[in-house]
Amino acid sequence: MQQVSRAELASAIALTDPRLLPARSRRAGSSLVGAARRTWVLHRRTLVRALALVIAASAALASFHYRDGIANAIGVVSDRAAHGFASAGLKIERIELTGHTITDEASLLAALGVREGMSIVAFDADAARARLEALPAIAEASVQKVYPASLSVTVTERLPVARWRVDGVTFAIDASGSQLAVLNGAGGDLPLVIGDGAADDAAAIILVLDQHPLLQRKLLAVSRIADRRWDLIYDNGLRIMLPESGVATAIDRIERLDSAHALLARDLQIIDLRVPGQLAVRPAERSEASDRGGSG
Repeated sequence: MQQVSRAELASAIALTDPRLLPARSRRAGSSLVGAARRTWVLHRRTLVRALALVIAASAALASFHYRDGIANAIGVVSDRAAHGFASAGLKIERIELTGHTITDEASLLAALGVREGMSIVAFDADAARARLEALPAIAEASVQKVYPASLSVTVTERLPVARWRVDGVTFAIDASGSQLAVLNGAGGDLPLVIGDGAADDAAAIILVLDQHPLLQRKLLAVSRIADRRWDLIYDNGLRIMLPESGVATAIDRIERLDSAHALLARDLQIIDLRVPGQLAVRPAERSEASDRGGSG
């Protein structure tokens, strides 16, 4: 067998062992491309999200920067269109109001929000209806455009049960005592209650009086006393002082006495029923001139 020298063996190993081969030279460009490709493959979702955020932020900044200009442009176009409609004969010239008895027309017109020369096309009927229904006395409202130049407005008011006068102002109130409207001469057919706290309890005393028509004749007002009880005040100066409790019983008693003795027709200033089971009366005061006239 032919022997191999150490030099030849080393040379053969160097040719077959890749670790001992000389390293290849790599181009810088190819290395960068490969790194970018690996980064994209490994982190594609994150990069896409980051790019989307950058685009959205840029769009938001641009919108914020130009929004005032866009809004102003839209406003100018809208105003010019409304002016054009008004100039073409489509401006609101007539408003028909129906259904109101305790609400004054000035309040209704203010809630409608119609300005001089306003175009009927630009008028927002739904918004006007909502403003009308926000008024205390209005339960429902209907606002219709009648082209070319009219509005038809119909309202349904909450039911007033009485007039409440306090501090020189008279309000229409409902059964809960809520103020519906300020009355300036209107609502004269409603019962009148006066005094602090009268509004809250008005419905109860009115319900009792409704069962006694006799006591409603020539009744001027029902006065709340110390927010505890009622006085009935008549146009001839008579005052019936009712108790804190048992009001219905006291009124029944007055009606029976009147039927038997014409009590309400007598010249009395006060009928006092504040003490249960008792009746006190005070005659009307007469002046000396009246007494002399009567004696003659």
